[in-house]
Amino acid sequence: MNSKHYLIFIGLFLTLLMAGCKKETEESIPDQPDLPPENAFVQDMGGFGNSAQRSEGNYNFAALNVGVWNTILYVNLAIPVAAWYKVREVEPVWDKNISAWKWTKEYNNNSGNYTAQLHGWIQSGEVQWRMYITKQGEYNDFLWYRGTSKLDGTSGSWRLFRDPVIDQPYIDITWNNELDSDHDDIKYVNSIPNDAGNGSYIQYGRIDTTGLDIFYDIYLKADNRLIEIDYSDATTAGSVRDNVFFGDENWHCWNELHQDTTCI
Repeated sequence: MNSKHYLIFIGLFLTLLMAGCKKETEESIPDQPDLPPENAFVQDMGGFGNSAQRSEGNYNFAALNVGVWNTILYVNLAIPVAAWYKVREVEPVWDKNISAWKWTKEYNNNSGNYTAQLHGWIQSGEVQWRMYITKQGEYNDFLWYRGTSKLDGTSGSWRLFRDPVIDQPYIDITWNNELDSDHDDIKYVNSIPNDAGNGSYIQYGRIDTTGLDIFYDIYLKADNRLIEIDYSDATTAGSVRDNVFFGDENWHCWNELHQDTTCI
């Protein structure tokens, strides 16, 4: 082989080698998973108690029970909820060191300076999620919750841990979201080990219908007690059923003025 042919050969070889390396590099970055819908972690359950109209027994009883869970979810979980919203403001980058896409957001509020890192990757046909939160001067990369979701964003689950001081399971979440309709639901379950309320839950859902289109099911494990609430988002009229409180299996209703009324 003369020198001219040799140089041509070497040139072709290097070109093919570089193209192969480039292709290998491009193929080594997996597909980016889409974030679950916003309401896959936090649902607005604040419909009760927002009206200035006079309220009577049935409405107040329902509102009180929903309010207890609202306190748990929106006060005790303020930090992980804030992190959930903050990471949605940024675009992810692929981190080959952890083999995951990473959404990172630094932010501050009245309680301090935080960094939230959401890791996501596709594994066995579903998306794996991990949320790590750092608070400057207090804790670093605490795994506050982890979860999985379907690739199409229609359902999934989360496990939340209590806090960096008490690192134990706290609340388990399962969610469903029909993307082409108004039908979605989410369930928050007490998962605290050895707690008397372990297994208690509130389930919130919106159904694609007219009339009473919102429901709440509240289960109190210690008492084996189920409280059922149906509610109209448009009129705020609704009904509640609890055989312990009311002493019967009947529905007890209120109208759009939150006055007790006979169920139809």
